[in-house]
Amino acid sequence: MHHFWARFFWFLFVLFNACMLLMALFTVMPMVTQWGDVPDIDRMHSKLLSANIELWAWGDIIIGMPAILQYLRSK
Repeated sequence: MHHFWARFFWFLFVLFNACMLLMALFTVMPMVTQWGDVPDIDRMHSKLLSANIELWAWGDIIIGMPAILQYLRSK
C-alpha cells in the first residue's frame, strides 16, 4: 500500500511542477518582456511574479514532503 501512495504523491509532485512551469512560460515570461514600459504595471508584474514563485515553492514543499517520505518508506 505504501508503494501506491509513493507513486501517487510523486505523480502529484511532477504534475504540479509541470503546471507551474507552463504557467511561468505563458504568463510570467510575457510580463518580463514588457517590464520598463509603465511603472504601475511593473509594480503589478513584480507582485504577481513573487506570488507565483511563492506558490511554486509552497506547493513543492506541501506536495514534495509526502512524496519524499512515501518514497523513503517504500524502500
